[in-house]
Amino acid sequence: MGGRVLLPLLPWFLAYFAGVLIAQPRVESAVPWFLAGACSIWAFGIVLSRRPFRGWRPVLLVLVFCLAVANVLLRSENLPADHVWHVLQHDKKARIEGVVVDVPQKFPDKIRYTVRLEAVDYGSGRTPVSGTAWINLYGQEEPFQWGTRVRFPRIRLRRPLNFRNPGRSDYEAFMRASGVDVSGGTSRWQEAEALGPVALPWGVSQVLTARGRMQELLQDNLPERERGLLGGMVFGDKSGLDPQLLEAYRTTGMGHLLAVSGLHIGFVAFTFYWVGHRLLFYAFWKLRPEWAQFGFARQGAALVALAAVLVYMALVGPRVSSLRAGVLVIAFLIAFWIHREREMLNTLLLAALLILLWKPAAVYSLGFQLSFLAVLGIVLALRWIAEPGPDPLERLGEIPWYRRWAVPEAVPAGWKDRGVDILVAAAFISLAAWVATFPVILYEFHQINLAAPFLNTFLVPLASVLIPACLMVLFTGFVAPGLAGALLVPIGWLTKLIFVEAPSRVAALPEIAVQLPHPPEAWRMLFYLFVAGLAYRFFRGRHASERRPLSGFWKRVVPWGLSVCGVVLVLGLMFPRGLDRGDGRLHVWMLDVGQGEALYIEFPNGQNLLLDGGGYFKDALDVGARVVGDFLWDRGVGTIDYLAVTHSDQDHIDGVESVLEAFDIGHFLARPDGSADRRYARLTSRATVRGVPLKPFGAGEVLRVGEVVLKNLHPDEAFNREVGRTGRGRLNNDRSWVILLEYRRFRMLLTGDITEKAERWLVDRGADLRAQVLKAPHHGSRTSSSAEFLDAVKPREVLVSSGFANYFHHPHADVVRRYRDRGVRVWNTGERGAFHLTSGGDGYEISDFKGLSNWN
Repeated sequence: MGGRVLLPLLPWFLAYFAGVLIAQPRVESAVPWFLAGACSIWAFGIVLSRRPFRGWRPVLLVLVFCLAVANVLLRSENLPADHVWHVLQHDKKARIEGVVVDVPQKFPDKIRYTVRLEAVDYGSGRTPVSGTAWINLYGQEEPFQWGTRVRFPRIRLRRPLNFRNPGRSDYEAFMRASGVDVSGGTSRWQEAEALGPVALPWGVSQVLTARGRMQELLQDNLPERERGLLGGMVFGDKSGLDPQLLEAYRTTGMGHLLAVSGLHIGFVAFTFYWVGHRLLFYAFWKLRPEWAQFGFARQGAALVALAAVLVYMALVGPRVSSLRAGVLVIAFLIAFWIHREREMLNTLLLAALLILLWKPAAVYSLGFQLSFLAVLGIVLALRWIAEPGPDPLERLGEIPWYRRWAVPEAVPAGWKDRGVDILVAAAFISLAAWVATFPVILYEFHQINLAAPFLNTFLVPLASVLIPACLMVLFTGFVAPGLAGALLVPIGWLTKLIFVEAPSRVAALPEIAVQLPHPPEAWRMLFYLFVAGLAYRFFRGRHASERRPLSGFWKRVVPWGLSVCGVVLVLGLMFPRGLDRGDGRLHVWMLDVGQGEALYIEFPNGQNLLLDGGGYFKDALDVGARVVGDFLWDRGVGTIDYLAVTHSDQDHIDGVESVLEAFDIGHFLARPDGSADRRYARLTSRATVRGVPLKPFGAGEVLRVGEVVLKNLHPDEAFNREVGRTGRGRLNNDRSWVILLEYRRFRMLLTGDITEKAERWLVDRGADLRAQVLKAPHHGSRTSSSAEFLDAVKPREVLVSSGFANYFHHPHADVVRRYRDRGVRVWNTGERGAFHLTSGGDGYEISDFKGLSNWN
């Protein structure tokens, strides 16, 4: 009953939260349904148990639930008639006109512009449009200024599209949260024309001017690494950050310091509140002592902090993450202003409710989840540690040293005690936030950062001083640039000594970040149930004299239940797939990796094979780590029994290099000596250095995995000698492996990137190519899938791996027509996302993951 009185918002928040989840479920996860059901039951349990009972409460609860559902459904995209999406042609280039509306971001190889679009021209005339674009100009050194109208050279504009694989990151949601509708880029930056300045709204221009001058101060007075790091920590701009340093922050679990969040805005709020409170208290005490006695200094300090937060939010820009964090911090400041600082849980619920009213989709945002779980964990932990325990001395006021920092009435004896209190508080808060967010971090980043709690203990308190201090110095630069430049020098030294060197050195330690595949979804729910159970047990122990004792049955069941729960959690981490060693069926996934190829196979006996790993030209994206790796972690895969590549083209081999580093590999299927090129040889050398056994798998060899047989049909020595050599020292398309997979009466032909030349070679030599399912040669290119080859294979289905609206126009229309003329069903990853084929050895089933995109 006490909890229900103290948290009047809880049932209404739970009902709204459940409605938001139900209205926008995730097709790949049952967790939203489980959470929605649990929240609904909890909410009704609260209102039905309140005394006196009021019949309107359950009715109002249902109305709140319906409000949430309606809020989601009524937010369908009602785009203006001139929106760029209506005229977008993904497979064509267009001339673009627009206005640069933000400070350009300088990356090592490009400059990125945020552009308010005004017109596009696909060759049929200038069409006025609206919308926002990210335009990348590769190689440009001096950027156009914000507020400039620019005509860009011909660029292929694309709407953001997810990689439609289970376990994928929601790139579409990220771009939507960034306010970006389309993106594109070109290296022909010399053809971009500045058409003249455009007046932006006064407030926007003032903010951009201020931010530009601050960034110039950093650039003029700090070295590159320190300047880039402070740009990330203060403004959330990672464009100038050293890539190795960025990776060190990710490895050590300190990446949250580089994205403006509730932590950063909280630093600003606390600093200005602390300074404002002391200044106002001193002024009131001198001028109006009664104001100081009535606590007006605290209220005034809260208003000063609120103003500072609003200015800081304007400086970092209208990003959803900063706005969301600002709502949270502003809610806490208002609670201080109206003397409700002891009701932090209610304040947190109010902030979450306001954010979900404004942006219901935020419920699936990683930032929203991490921010509120971390704050919830900290608030609950603070309430627990601030309450006196059962020790009689403690209840009489003798506070232990480890709780002294959390009790407002406790006064440390001296600076030594203050230092101990600060370290203990930082460690406790860091641990509370780490525990609360651990499952989310594990499921999103697939790793445990062993150094994160330790580094947070020291770096977060220092960052709470560094970030506000840097902001104050930068503001000083508006009136005294020389003084600001001098003050930035020691800030740069501190940044280098602590925030550059510490994460870099810790990241270099072996096994500092442990990669882990996903446990089952139920594990996440069990974790929070376990933590809640422990908290409840400690709470009852601390208040045992005030509560009715548990019965003998529950006294035995609760400890045993928690013990079993803990053991199951540990086993879930160690064995994420449990005792699963195959379900007796063959599983083949053709992954959506854009314009590339990656096949993952799980054999009936539980072993697996990864054949190719995709790859982007110019290494624009690490497909192996960010796409293939995410899929494998989501499957609970930590070990790949067999790893292989069909040939050494970038869009097949690049991702395998990353997978080789991140996963345990049982065997690497290797070509015979002398038949590899330099890149393939480098890959096999890396496998050898990592201790991965090389298993020869040349033409004519057979690999048996349980009942499944893999026959390597191509290329043999005769082909290499007579046809396949290009003279350029590389494994060309026609030297791709061709593998026939057989499982009982099911057959599938895997063809790499072979073209008509290799197809004709196989047909002329009478190879048995018959298969129900064909993996399309060379992504369905015009030079592959010849009529003779298709007649030899006689497929019923063909799987094509291609990127959406790709530059090469794969699969070619003539090839698709050739398939359909023979009654072959075409499955294209560019249109439908990843494919999952299952077979018990007789028939087969194929399903797609088209639903993992919000629009295609």
